[in-house]
Amino acid sequence: MRVPAPDRRTLLLAAAGVALGGLAAVPTAGAAPVGGQPVRNRQLLARLQQAPWTGRPGKGGCAAVYALVSTTCPYSRAFMAQAYPRLVRQGYDVQLVLLAVDGERKETITEAAFRRDPSLIVQVFAGRYRGGLDPADSDEATAAFNAAVAATLDARALSRAAGFGAFVPSFLWRDRQGQWRIYSGFADATFQRDFATLPPPGC
Repeated sequence: MRVPAPDRRTLLLAAAGVALGGLAAVPTAGAAPVGGQPVRNRQLLARLQQAPWTGRPGKGGCAAVYALVSTTCPYSRAFMAQAYPRLVRQGYDVQLVLLAVDGERKETITEAAFRRDPSLIVQVFAGRYRGGLDPADSDEATAAFNAAVAATLDARALSRAAGFGAFVPSFLWRDRQGQWRIYSGFADATFQRDFATLPPPGC
């Protein structure tokens, strides 16, 4: 379910205030549970699965790894530099979303949500992209930006419900038993242990 295009003169500004002023990317405090936590809220999960994810949909019934990231977060930057290329090389279908948090340019958030192109987010993290779409340029751009805001709020709610201290970065995946799980935080040294329930690629 996509977020409908709001009145650009009112709701867009309200959404921008929530997304860019109220959701700061902060590191996860404390030790996160190995294998993440089961996702209990099916409504939020369904909304996130239909959010403005970039990349292609999961293929052949295989679970994708949904990665919710922000360039303002050092742990997101570490994931994109260290684990993301490795997961792609291994054959995982990694779908990215650039979260609408404090410090991200709303034009970049809008274009990432509008284009649904993983290479754009990779370029943003590499510092090679500073363009974007003004969310007030068109109804489609407005809807894309507000969908990114809604996805960010849903991601925060799912992470908080799972007991994590911060929600950037967060990862969603279906484990070997078919249960959706969430993990917030990242350290490459413990990545394999922390994501122990992730099924093998190419399932």
